Amino acid sequence: MLIDSARDHARRASALHVRLDHVLLACADATDTPAGRLLREAGWQAPADRPAGEGEAPRRLAPELVMHLAWVSGLRTARPAELDLGVALLLSCVVGPTSSVHEFLQRRGVDLDALCTRTATALGLPESICDRRIRWAREPVTVPARDIAEFTDELRMAGRKYKIGYQPDGTAVIIPETVPS
Repeated sequence: MLIDSARDHARRASALHVRLDHVLLACADATDTPAGRLLREAGWQAPADRPAGEGEAPRRLAPELVMHLAWVSGLRTARPAELDLGVALLLSCVVGPTSSVHEFLQRRGVDLDALCTRTATALGLPESICDRRIRWAREPVTVPARDIAEFTDELRMAGRKYKIGYQPDGTAVIIPETVPS
């Protein structure tokens, strides 16, 4: 099934845990499934094959993947009809609890807005669910240590979210939410 295929991707990457990107690769591999078709329709371009890793497939799921599975479980509980796990996970990757795979999908040619609309429609959900998708700036901003507080305060006052990472020299790399057009 989907998780077993994701475990195989994790093994090939010599990963310790099955991550969300492994699940996305498994969805894309399953070209005869609704999730595989939706990814291709949204622009998915298969990555170059990597040499196979050695050892056994990891048995543990990464905490982020567990969060997404819980989100999908909640969606399944709320929906009266049976949901396709792969399609529900695709929607979770776009509007669910984290946005860590947005860049992963975009690097492979996926239009996140199209993917959101198509997965919502496939699940019988209104397209308005896509309004909750956070759109992150494609280019990070490097901010000197002395300006971090002022820069982040301006973002907060504008009602914008941001991701921040601190460098050893005190500077910060900030990825702000883009302003909706």
